[in-house]
Amino acid sequence: MTRTTTMNRWWLAMIAALAVTAFALWAPRPASADTPMVTTDVRVVDSQGNGIPGVPVIYAVDAYSGWMTLGTTDASGVVAVSVPAGNYRLEATYNQGSSRSASVDISQTYTFHTVRVTLLNTGYLTYATTANSGWHAYTGPMEMFPGNYKLDNGHGHPDLVVGPTGFLGGIVRLVDHTGAGLAGGTIGYYTNGWYSHPGVTDANGNLVFSVPTTSYLSIAMYYNGTRNQQSLAQLNASNFTFQTALAVVKLQDADGNPLDTGSASYYASGWHTIGNTSGGQVSLEMLPGSYSFVMTYNNTRQQTDGVAISGPSTDVIFQTGRLTAYYSGTMSWNNSQFYPFVAPTMEFLPGSIRLNPAGCQTDWIAIAAGDHLVKSVIVATLANSANQPLAGGVATVYASGWKPVGTTGGNGETCGVVDGALGNATVAMTYGGARQQITQHQPTNSVYAFKTTGVTVELRDSSNALIDTGNASYYASGWHTIGNTSGGKVVVQMLPGSYSFAMTFNGTRQQLNGQTISGVNDTVTFQTTAVTVELRDSSSTRMDDLNTGSASYYASGWHTIGDTSRGVATVEMLPGSYSFAMTFNGTRQQLNGQVVSGPSSTVTFQTTAVTVELRNSSDALIDTGSASYYASGWHTIDNTSGGTVVVQMLPGSYSFAMTYLGTRHQLNGQVISGNTDTVTFQTGSVHSGTNTAVSYYASGWRPFTQDMELLPGSYTFDFSDATPNAVIPLSAGAGVVNNIH
Repeated sequence: MTRTTTMNRWWLAMIAALAVTAFALWAPRPASADTPMVTTDVRVVDSQGNGIPGVPVIYAVDAYSGWMTLGTTDASGVVAVSVPAGNYRLEATYNQGSSRSASVDISQTYTFHTVRVTLLNTGYLTYATTANSGWHAYTGPMEMFPGNYKLDNGHGHPDLVVGPTGFLGGIVRLVDHTGAGLAGGTIGYYTNGWYSHPGVTDANGNLVFSVPTTSYLSIAMYYNGTRNQQSLAQLNASNFTFQTALAVVKLQDADGNPLDTGSASYYASGWHTIGNTSGGQVSLEMLPGSYSFVMTYNNTRQQTDGVAISGPSTDVIFQTGRLTAYYSGTMSWNNSQFYPFVAPTMEFLPGSIRLNPAGCQTDWIAIAAGDHLVKSVIVATLANSANQPLAGGVATVYASGWKPVGTTGGNGETCGVVDGALGNATVAMTYGGARQQITQHQPTNSVYAFKTTGVTVELRDSSNALIDTGNASYYASGWHTIGNTSGGKVVVQMLPGSYSFAMTFNGTRQQLNGQTISGVNDTVTFQTTAVTVELRDSSSTRMDDLNTGSASYYASGWHTIGDTSRGVATVEMLPGSYSFAMTFNGTRQQLNGQVVSGPSSTVTFQTTAVTVELRNSSDALIDTGSASYYASGWHTIDNTSGGTVVVQMLPGSYSFAMTYLGTRHQLNGQVISGNTDTVTFQTGSVHSGTNTAVSYYASGWRPFTQDMELLPGSYTFDFSDATPNAVIPLSAGAGVVNNIH
């Protein structure tokens, strides 16, 4: 404070004192000379009960009379004077404040009480009763009368209300990043718990606060939802000043240029809107601290957490990424809702979006700050020959290699994006193993439409009639089953191209390669061949119904054709090369590599006339031997007649047996081929030298006749001359004589 200011205040005090004295001299006396006099005792004590000396006290008879001087307190804080008895109003003035009583009995002791006023601010403060009453320095804890005062901290004149219990507090100030006062701040304080304080900072940023104690004192300032806290030591250091920082929220495009109009907000005990960017930025005064900020632009949103705001200003920068998407039609994009895509280029805040062309939806596209993404959008559709959508088609696009587009859904569509601008681009669709490619100019024709063909696969017999049941399939990166024919036909939807088809019928299989599917009335026809399997005898005559054979063929297993009728059995078979077999009288012949083709084919089996003969050691044909052969069991031919018996047999290798006079001989591995074959059995002559053999054993004891003919083998002979029975091997052949005793 300057000397001039001090002098001015001294003169103001003197003028006030003279005015009181003049008024007291002019005012009428309170009573006449007849009124008895009493000694009044007016005391002024401080908050500790100690008397305060030098306090002027005045009195008035009533509210309408003037004030008169009663006196000034002495060293013990007492004014003791004689005055006329009666009721008076009293007033004491101390430290620029005054206290006034109601009408009291002057004969009774009346005490004025000051209270203790402690302002915590360490800076220079002055105070006054009114802004025009003169300012006085506040010099530390002071005794003052309760009442209303003005304070001056060099930044306005906030009100100080001193209550009957005194005052402990100060002036807290809120200023912006430039130091200018900010209105609208509120505070809370901590003294063994947090408490809110009424009032807000005024236009100069001032707020007078009171606290019950300074123990553990901290004060928190709240502004625009932000909060900053200072301990008492920090408050003393800052002169009870809180200063905001300027948070400058900026929005830049992918090239770093300012971008309008993004909407900015921040979180401070709830979300608060800052506003829209103008010139690429929007700012807000905030108390220093750590906050979350959000920018919303073009329906995208980015949140940045833990941003430290400090003075004088802090930039919070959001930057978009740029997406250029080439697509020939209109499309939308979405992250949680759908919005129009303004082709070909848009700016998005970092995050992931999907493009939605033609009612389809691409995979997520990740966009980072500063990105310059260029994408080409592909839509692939798949419909059948009736223009109904088909699901399950797999689309790919060639862009420096084959890259996936997607798999068609129930609407027959799929879509995808690939990096870069494509120009002419090839898209392939794979469906049911079949594959087709379409090449077109992607930027102007981004929808690649694929359509399958209804391919009819039919099975006809040798007379061209449709027959069942064949099983059809086709080859496209592997064999795919079409299904069984019904009414001779089965239909499959296929993409145009060249394929192999196969038909399986009664185990037979035919494959047609290089079948071109063009898209218009495509039919693939399989036709069977009428195969006649015939059985002829050695004279090339078809067997009659008394001599039936059973025919079969091999096609992934043996299949029965059936018994011959009038020497033939017929079957419809798909063209190919097969093995056939004929079984006749137990004999079996197999013909391999029989080519079946054309409208009809014939497979012929012919028997061989096999003559089985019995000759004696003289090489003469003899009766009556019984002949048989083995073919899946023993089969009787017949007894020799004229020494021979004839049987028709299919060519092969067989075992034959001859039974004669109870003896039996077997010939194995007899190869039957050609038109005629002969199997010869021959006996040998048996001679007993002493003529003593009487019998031999061959399926029972039989009488022995000298020089009889027997088939080769080992026999037991019984002799009449007491020679023991002997087992004797016999040989056979022309001129063979077996001497046995």
